[in-house]
Amino acid sequence: LDRVAGKFHAGSAALKNFIKKHPPGVLICGHIHEDPGFVETPHTLVVNCAMNRSSSGALIDLHEDPPHSVTLMTRDSSLP
Repeated sequence: LDRVAGKFHAGSAALKNFIKKHPPGVLICGHIHEDPGFVETPHTLVVNCAMNRSSSGALIDLHEDPPHSVTLMTRDSSLP
């Protein structure tokens, strides 16, 4: 969730390595505006809730036991 222009990864390699060694339950990021979305790895739910022309954040519903629920919001979305 760190691709810029769909071409290259722009995220921090040091942060990626730290997360691999010490996986959090949830990682929320948003600095890379071009690649909003979410992915659930075996240990971490990663959510890029970046805001750009078409996306405007995410609603994250964490459950005690995964899977968790993520709804990516668009500019024309209304809250449930």
